Amino acid sequence: MGKARYSEEQMLGIQRGADREPVAQVAKKHGASGQIICMWRQRSSGMNADEVKRLRQLEHEDLRLKKHLVGRDLVIETHGGDFPKRLVSAPARRQQEAFAFRRGLQQRKACAPDR
Repeated sequence: MGKARYSEEQMLGIQRGADREPVAQVAKKHGASGQIICMWRQRSSGMNADEVKRLRQLEHEDLRLKKHLVGRDLVIETHGGDFPKRLVSAPARRQQEAFAFRRGLQQRKACAPDR
């Protein structure tokens, strides 16, 4: 997602101007569309600048945590029950995979028929 053209404070200022004057006039003055001003108004729903900023921070943190959770679930799903229910660092994961591979070779040698 690209950088926003307007800061949170500017968006709220434009909305307050749209409360006093017609939306089309304020939109033309600031170079925004009337639809975007109405969308901002709907999204902020009467919050002040600090509340809107805090809401954006919480949404950003929520997105980061969701990505982290998906990554953890992917590791668990791809490796079955071999790995703990937490993210394992790459070196530790390689070490666990090497140990499992060697264990599998040892079991195969023990079970191999004599030739």
